[in-house]
Amino acid sequence: MKTFWRIGPLVLSTLFLSAILVISSCSNFSFSFFLSKELDGEYLGPLELAPSKAVMMIGKKITVSVSGGLEPYRYSCEKGTIDENGMYTAPSTSNADIIMVEDAYGDIAISSVRVVEDLQVLPDNDVVDSGGTAAFYVTGGLAPYTVSLTSDTSTVSFDNLKTISFKASSPSVNETDTVTVTDSLGNTAVVTVLVSAGGLYIDPPAATINIGDTISLTAYNGSPLYSFSIISGTNVGTLSTTSNPTTFTATAAGAATIQVTDSLPNTEQSTITVRSPDPLYLQPSSATVKIGDTIQFTASGGVAGYTYKVISGAGTIDSTTGFYTAVKQGNDRVQVTDSQGTTVTASISVKKN
Repeated sequence: MKTFWRIGPLVLSTLFLSAILVISSCSNFSFSFFLSKELDGEYLGPLELAPSKAVMMIGKKITVSVSGGLEPYRYSCEKGTIDENGMYTAPSTSNADIIMVEDAYGDIAISSVRVVEDLQVLPDNDVVDSGGTAAFYVTGGLAPYTVSLTSDTSTVSFDNLKTISFKASSPSVNETDTVTVTDSLGNTAVVTVLVSAGGLYIDPPAATINIGDTISLTAYNGSPLYSFSIISGTNVGTLSTTSNPTTFTATAAGAATIQVTDSLPNTEQSTITVRSPDPLYLQPSSATVKIGDTIQFTASGGVAGYTYKVISGAGTIDSTTGFYTAVKQGNDRVQVTDSQGTTVTASISVKKN
């Protein structure tokens, strides 16, 4: 089957120049020429792009689909990025964006995209005295929002202007309440509120971090002065000081119990779980370049604090950014090392220009 360029509401199916005469009166007339162009393929109806509109979080991905028109299709967008298969990635800032597809006729279909920031509630944790109050503020996400509270006695109210008002209960022992905010896209953000009964406590009472991470620990109430110590899992991390507050630095996978003692002496404990890092990766794992070309290698996983170097071949690489430059024909190898000494390599084939 052969199809042709569409002219206005008509599709001309000839290969020669056609003249359409437009007679304006008995004594004068004007005429216009339309040139038809033969195309291969089948016209599939009006060009459409789905979804026609979308709301997305920063950096998220969506695949748009095309129907109608005449292949091949060409994708473009204003602020994000889109590949030849219609995989769109939202930009790194909240914004309005337009995704466009153009077919072989030159017809264009458009999808409007609204990019919103990640849903957050600030601050994401707090300590409130018995019967006290606190305020939290919602940012990002897409309104309307709903707010829920996991507590039998504390209360929460939301003014729909992004301000959450929390009223603490009067527990006989320290109580941890959780406030959850859900936006219209189904995204959630959680706030943890520790309601103090008035006795000694340590914040946070428990946490999970990665090797190389640090976390601050603070003692409240009780009877100052306070003293911190690691009573189990001393091989898992270290404390910056025994005074209040202190910072725990994770050095190995496992669990550590940190205890604070006040002057009475009362004690409270916090359990810190340290996870092993994800495997260290280097991308790309292999590449083919020409002399003089520059590519960037990117590490992920492992423990942050990466160092790059060329371990064989004549190329050069920036030890911090991972930008590699091919210098001489041959086979090069680059290596990345994380802060724990784990290494991964990638191979490069350098061709002549």
